[in-house]
Amino acid sequence: MLELVRKFFEKLLGDAAFYSPHLALPGFHVFTSQHADPGTEDIAPRAHFDMQWMHAIPDHEPQAILSFTLPIERPRGGARLAVWPARYADAVRLGYAACDYAAQNPWQRVAYEPGRIVVHDGYVLHAIGPRAGAAPNEYRITLQGHGVRMPAGWMLYW
Repeated sequence: MLELVRKFFEKLLGDAAFYSPHLALPGFHVFTSQHADPGTEDIAPRAHFDMQWMHAIPDHEPQAILSFTLPIERPRGGARLAVWPARYADAVRLGYAACDYAAQNPWQRVAYEPGRIVVHDGYVLHAIGPRAGAAPNEYRITLQGHGVRMPAGWMLYW
């Protein structure tokens, strides 16, 4: 699967894509619903920007970054990414915390469909969406990862 993802990004980005032997590979998120869930939980505390590259490669200022989710399985009620109209640079410039902004502003839904990769630049405020309609013992399984534009191409990692 990782090789398919690597090839997908080479085609999408028109440049080499590779995995670093020094960083964790993209990984699976597996969530199991323990009980029926109406999807009313507060997602604002999960809102974040993807700034992992600062720790993964601290001596490198990337030309660009990306984050991706490949849905594998979803509950009958669906699975989604919540996205707010906020950017990391704006949060720094205006001095607001991601979770505070998310709690006070509406979000947009990006539906996950199994087998269709969702890609964004990581600098948009986002969170795992609510688990609307999940029945007991259903799964939400995704492959998730990040990418950093390096001189040799796109380095993909967890």
